[in-house]
Amino acid sequence: MMPMTHLVGAVGLTGWILGPDPLVLIAGVTGAVLPDLDELHSPLGWRLAQLLPNPALGIGRQRTHSLVWSVCLAVVSWMIGLREELIAALWIGWASHMVLDSLTGGIPLWWPWSSGSDDRIRVASWRNAGFCDYVTCMLCVVGVGLVAWQDHWLQSWAVMVQQAIVEGRR
Repeated sequence: MMPMTHLVGAVGLTGWILGPDPLVLIAGVTGAVLPDLDELHSPLGWRLAQLLPNPALGIGRQRTHSLVWSVCLAVVSWMIGLREELIAALWIGWASHMVLDSLTGGIPLWWPWSSGSDDRIRVASWRNAGFCDYVTCMLCVVGVGLVAWQDHWLQSWAVMVQQAIVEGRR
């Protein structure tokens, strides 16, 4: 999937489940971006490879697209003291990434126990950045808009800004 599809999908799903708290939405987006650390064709993986050339990078949809990665992400998040809501948002973002990537080539959910291309979980075989990817991205954008409108995100954010201004004056 295209990076934008992952970002918009994570915002929509995280906001729908956990609400419009900006920190929670950022955690959801972070969780959606992190699985592409090992993908040189992703913006994050390419930049990381420029900083830290590592033979483990560039293998594409292996380690970071597995349940092992998900558990490690949750454990490390808990160990550094993230609040439970942010850990949940990270996991929701990760899960949305897995579902979307299962539409384009599949994911090795059970890595390292099964790592062959035949062991990937596939829901569809869409071409990455193809027509279906763009349609999915547009559907995610519409979904985010509907969730934001239904749950009054703008009003919620306005109240947060107003409270921050009042707290800043004290």
